[in-house]
Amino acid sequence: NLPDKLDDLPNLKKLYLQNNNFSGCFKEEWKTALCELGFAASKEEDGYNFTNNPDLPNSGDFQAFCEGTLEACENNLNSRRQDSLALVDFYYALDGPNWIESWNLSEPLENWNGILFFNVNNIGRVSDISLSGNGLKGEIPSTIDRLFYLESLNLSDNQISGAVPTTALTNRILTSIGLASNEITTIPEEISNLQKLWGLDLSNNQINAIPSSISEIHTLIRLNLSGKNITTIPE
Repeated sequence: NLPDKLDDLPNLKKLYLQNNNFSGCFKEEWKTALCELGFAASKEEDGYNFTNNPDLPNSGDFQAFCEGTLEACENNLNSRRQDSLALVDFYYALDGPNWIESWNLSEPLENWNGILFFNVNNIGRVSDISLSGNGLKGEIPSTIDRLFYLESLNLSDNQISGAVPTTALTNRILTSIGLASNEITTIPEEISNLQKLWGLDLSNNQINAIPSSISEIHTLIRLNLSGKNITTIPE
């Protein structure tokens, strides 16, 4: 595990812990001392680097922790309940009782169809929602932003309508979004917040314009916007 007293090093300027197998989580008291150092992309720079530690939250994305999009250890137990409440909102907003394969809300989260988890300090946090072709209907609720560890969202081949909620686009660790063959009408400019997104499939929806900010997602390697409604593509 990471040592508890990383914040008790008053003269620390460089902290390189990348490419290891550290486990555990990030502590709230580290923010004051370590976040001010900033991220160090190379050994020549002052700062921290926890990247490429598979057993740390989001593989060691301490920058996301500093920015408030990953939670501290102390919040993990309460956040397991937060994940549950966010999924219940999701269930009712998208007509859950009438899904092809519905959830039994009285059962543990691990028994809910299409949900995968990431181990954070020995607590399973929701990392993946995959409910393609399951009869979802309605608009994605804004409370989806409470799923701090959500990396992949696949809701293709349903009847999801409206705009992609801007709150869903505050999650810095989302890597893949699949919403093909729905009734989505709008992609917000905030899509550019997803700086780890590599896959985006919004084909066969009701979208007629693409926000110019999509060009700012430098990690994007797969973009599918096929269909007959788009009339405007940014230069």
